[in-house]
Amino acid sequence: MDKDSETIKYEILKKIQGIENLPPFPDIINRLNAEMNKESIDLTAVSRIIETDPSLTAHFLRLVNTAFYAPVDGRFTTVQQALVRLGVPETRKICMTFAAMKIFESPSGLVDHKKFWKHCISTALMSQSLVASRRPVKDKNMIFTAGLLHDMGIYILDIYFPEYYAKVREVAEKEQRQVHEVEKELLGMDHGEISSLLLAKWGLPEVIYDAVEFHHEPDRCPQETKWLCQVVHLSEFIVSDQGLSEPGDIFPTKSSEGAWYDLGVEIDEMIELLDKVVSEIDKTEAFINS
Repeated sequence: MDKDSETIKYEILKKIQGIENLPPFPDIINRLNAEMNKESIDLTAVSRIIETDPSLTAHFLRLVNTAFYAPVDGRFTTVQQALVRLGVPETRKICMTFAAMKIFESPSGLVDHKKFWKHCISTALMSQSLVASRRPVKDKNMIFTAGLLHDMGIYILDIYFPEYYAKVREVAEKEQRQVHEVEKELLGMDHGEISSLLLAKWGLPEVIYDAVEFHHEPDRCPQETKWLCQVVHLSEFIVSDQGLSEPGDIFPTKSSEGAWYDLGVEIDEMIELLDKVVSEIDKTEAFINS
């Protein structure tokens, strides 16, 4: 590329702000969140919202009838039946995942759709597992959402800046470097920053897009949102260590010592966490294939 990184960064920022056909955040998720966040949740209303999307309904019923969710006394045949048994938090997680997976697809083929979402879903599930025993969090959906959407900037690069993204992947492979490091060098910003811009444009909470922006450099994250950034960072590191890395990252990932220390994750806990990874990966396979 014959442009310097600052020029390219300005070009990317300007284009993202002006993209008119940028897919919106799924409206069905906004409607589900509005209903599910009420003090008194109407399960019939939640079921009806899900059923307005035939594709989501079909995926939902296929997944809840896999070995991970299916009742021992038969199959779920309606959304409401599954919703009552699974509960609101798990139903929200399932719907959020399926809706997100429909937003983008790679036109270049550089991003393997299934591998991408396997990485993101595993990171989201691991994020929830990592937080569960460490921090009382009222909005657990926020944790899952940050983990699920942390790499959306990769799709933005692949779809709207294919020449730049192809060059980044080429250099990363040739020089055996992390993709996000090459992005910083060549583009002036990495996919975490681009993901953050997208999530902000979608109107997601600041704590989520801050955490996503710095997920490769959690020590730089604003103090008030650093904990979530560190959670996503370590969760991604753990799942990547098990072979579920980001698109293009074929070399070992690095992790922040400060994140391990601040979250109080001891080395001997790694065995337990890795056991959880295996379980979460199996569940992710069910998500992907439903």
